Amino acid sequence: MAETQQLNLYQKLAKITGEIGVIAKDGNNQQQKYKYIEYETIAGKFRELFSKYGVVLIPSMVEQERSAITTSRGSSGVSTVCHFEFTVVNADKPDDRFVVKWQGEAADYGDKATNKAATAAVKYYLMRQFNISSKGDEDPDSQTPEVAAKQQASQKPAMASVRQITAVSKLLANKGVTNGEDRKAILGAAIGGKGAVLDPNKLTVVKLIEVANRIKDATIEQLLASIDKKPEQPTQDEFDAPVDFDNIPEF
Repeated sequence: MAETQQLNLYQKLAKITGEIGVIAKDGNNQQQKYKYIEYETIAGKFRELFSKYGVVLIPSMVEQERSAITTSRGSSGVSTVCHFEFTVVNADKPDDRFVVKWQGEAADYGDKATNKAATAAVKYYLMRQFNISSKGDEDPDSQTPEVAAKQQASQKPAMASVRQITAVSKLLANKGVTNGEDRKAILGAAIGGKGAVLDPNKLTVVKLIEVANRIKDATIEQLLASIDKKPEQPTQDEFDAPVDFDNIPEF
């Protein structure tokens, strides 16, 4: 006992960690068919080791969130998240301490949601603090979830809409490119290079924004040069009207 009294708090925790070992999953969830480490097993081990090394764990619930839940059969219950501060104290030197924030979550269709959440908070804090492993624990790197892989594969870039392409075409009209075919050619060249044909079905929003920014900074001479043309007297067409930049659709 005198030897343990000389240890600081972190040395005591290291000693406790070394003596915990692997804990078997003796609990059995009949409803969801899985095994788990029982709280009473965790509590029993730490009650003995905390007493041996003079360590005290003081829990304090600082906040609680509660929400109503209903089963498919219409039964009402409560889901709760309890936020705790655990103060770990060296009983031999009470000023030797630290505080850890933790939370527990549980649901119940009676009046035990808070008790379950508190039990979960203490149990899993102790397991993480002291690196407790259990028989049958699955390493998160042992496999890649199939759902996540499918979601990643299904992600596609957003495609530009006709309205957005028309807005960029109006930017060209405001620059003085009044011929509709010239505007199409300039957009095609800006997207795919000189001589490229604009394909609205393959134009992404990201690419269209990039093109729009280049058009804003370019002169009419530069725009027409991209299709081997020079400025000429504007002709009347559907895009002759002045553009209201405040009302151009956002991308």
